[in-house]
Amino acid sequence: MSGRPPRAAQTPTPSGSGGSRAGRSPSPGPSPTCLSPSSPAPKGPGSGLCSEWAAWRRARWRVLALTGVAGIGRTTLLAALAHDGSLRRHFRDGILWLEGAGEDRLKKAACRVGLKGSPGGRQEEWARWAGDPSRRLLVVIDDVPPR
Repeated sequence: MSGRPPRAAQTPTPSGSGGSRAGRSPSPGPSPTCLSPSSPAPKGPGSGLCSEWAAWRRARWRVLALTGVAGIGRTTLLAALAHDGSLRRHFRDGILWLEGAGEDRLKKAACRVGLKGSPGGRQEEWARWAGDPSRRLLVVIDDVPPR
């Protein structure tokens, strides 16, 4: 292990797409509970990097991928960020923490946020709900195996 922080790969939003919800009615649909690891803010290799969140947030990233070798502290960093008050306020529609990869991950996520319907319909409803451009939702997909 090199001791370096996890490397981040970002996809910035197009200029002006951050948008405000002022003047818009809230989008229908459930608001997920914070489903991050159930513990107080963790201490560990990644927990000291929370100050980096301020810089990442100013950049208005739509997608942020943390990569690195096992044990470097990616999960610890994200769990610490999920407990940060300013991050919770920024992602006002909730924080959804999904464990692992798999074909049924989307179905499980839809169930966790309360979407109803047939499995196929649930995915379509989830896509509409999560795809609302005014929604501020942090989705963490943890423990995704490398390809």
